Amino acid sequence: MKRTPHRFAFPICLTLVMVMFGVVLVSGLVVPALGQAAPSRPSRGTLAEPEPHSGRPGFPANADPQISPFNQDDPCAMFRQPGNPKLCAPVKIFVTDAVEEKTGDRYCDPPGVLPCNEIKYIKRYVTFEYEAQASGFMLYNKDLSEFTVAIQGTPQKTKIVRIKGYNRWFTQKGGSGARVWQQRDFPVGPVTIRIPIRLSITYPHGEESKWNLSFSPLDIGSNDAELPTTSGSHLGSEAGDQGPKPWTIPPQEMKQIMAAGGFDKTFQWRDGQLGDQSYTDHHLTIKCEIGEPCAEKIQLAIRTQDGQDKYCFSEATPGKLELTLVADVTPAALADEVTWTLPELQGSTRVISPPEAKGRTITVTYTNLPKANSDFGLKTITAAVKHNRCQAEARKELRFFFPALAKNNPGGAAPNWFYYWAQTSACVGPARFGGGTEKCSINANSRDLGYYRSTVFDTVYYICDLKNLGSDFPFVAKRIADGKWADLRVTGIDTFAVACLHENAHYTHFNQWWKQYRTSDRIEDGNRNGILDDKEELLDKDKDLVPDALEEGLHLDPKNRNTYGIGPDGDDEEALCWFAEAGWKTGKADKEDWAKPGKQWK
Repeated sequence: MKRTPHRFAFPICLTLVMVMFGVVLVSGLVVPALGQAAPSRPSRGTLAEPEPHSGRPGFPANADPQISPFNQDDPCAMFRQPGNPKLCAPVKIFVTDAVEEKTGDRYCDPPGVLPCNEIKYIKRYVTFEYEAQASGFMLYNKDLSEFTVAIQGTPQKTKIVRIKGYNRWFTQKGGSGARVWQQRDFPVGPVTIRIPIRLSITYPHGEESKWNLSFSPLDIGSNDAELPTTSGSHLGSEAGDQGPKPWTIPPQEMKQIMAAGGFDKTFQWRDGQLGDQSYTDHHLTIKCEIGEPCAEKIQLAIRTQDGQDKYCFSEATPGKLELTLVADVTPAALADEVTWTLPELQGSTRVISPPEAKGRTITVTYTNLPKANSDFGLKTITAAVKHNRCQAEARKELRFFFPALAKNNPGGAAPNWFYYWAQTSACVGPARFGGGTEKCSINANSRDLGYYRSTVFDTVYYICDLKNLGSDFPFVAKRIADGKWADLRVTGIDTFAVACLHENAHYTHFNQWWKQYRTSDRIEDGNRNGILDDKEELLDKDKDLVPDALEEGLHLDPKNRNTYGIGPDGDDEEALCWFAEAGWKTGKADKEDWAKPGKQWK
């Protein structure tokens, strides 16, 4: 279960702390001087190992605190000496390590018969998992051209989560070839912590190795002869195709790690060839924190300079939306370190000042309205501050709108309300804007909000310019109350919705019922409605443009052209369009309406 590295491990020394001849000796650690390669690991026999410490799976081991190599609360204390050219930062690591070992074997069944009917089985299995924390320090030059990290764990901060395994074997019974299987579980009795975790990172580290990070895992033992010792996952050595991808941390990456306050990295690999029956799986996660603990909590809040939380694009072409954001930071000295995350709008050009999106105050300008209605609405602005290991994050939600009556959308031909509402649930069927044609002459008293060119069986229907109804598109729609027609006053996107439902019903009726009888022959179409006269006479005797065979199923009278008496010029096909608009539920599309004015501009 061991995978022994050959670089950057820690020989054990004792109790002396001093700085001399470029080498730091720290109670249990040999730390190479900055600029020197780390020593290779001696054989196990040369280690002066600490006394073992008892522990049980799931419990921290009891340990002698004197094994701690330095002040765990202030690892850099020993380096604060006048004239010391090196900087020091405290370091902590949090480790989870899981190892699973399987050793396979095989036998012939039945024995002594060729060719062999090979049966595979696991003869040895071990699973080991632990969690540990450890402290140490990082010595470095200001430009990070040289740095050394040294960390030593302790039994007190080590928790054995799981250690168990078994050996399995069989014996032959007589000459029949029958097998008697036996299994021995281990370990029996307590386990002991032999060597806690250790980690080092050194730069420069020597060109002969692809690693400048070394991790020595927890090493445990027991009095059970089946599992005298075992250890976790080692890092820091090349092993051909085995092991994780080597990781070298150069100065530029270390600068990024320190700016982020550390790193969180997981290594997974298998020792053993793919397809082998015997292998060891490793899953090691190291979370590292570098820098002083957060001594003063950072307070961070976002506000807009004008105090608003909703913004609308301008009516000009191209449309623009501009806002200024301010971060209130305590301590105020960190204001310049605030970084911003701002939403993108597809089809809109975003310009941030300053361009690095950093500082207490920033201005963002969006030019050109976005393509999708969904790009308006609720937008989240994020500000964050990181200083050493102190960090804070704040969020603010703003709402973005489009000017309803302008025509500065990406299409440009239709007004914005039509372009964007046509992308919502308020629109059904193939709607087009028809406000510029002679067929649209609506006013505040109109009932006709659109039209369908039934005589040519058009592939679309048209909605007129609803602004002619009034600023918020007021309209009296139809509804059914107590089995009778009644009025329903609607505005805005609800007016658009009932108009779409009504005109889409015309489109659907003519395409489903009459398109197959379409004609352009004026002799065969005396009433000029685009339908063969003989088919109308045969299928629609009451001349309401609803086939007689369908009327009873639609609650219509096949012998009455205007079953519901909807006006002197009404007929049953028009009544069905009233029924369609009556099916709209007022407010259904409010949450999709990002027009100004509109349902959510309040």
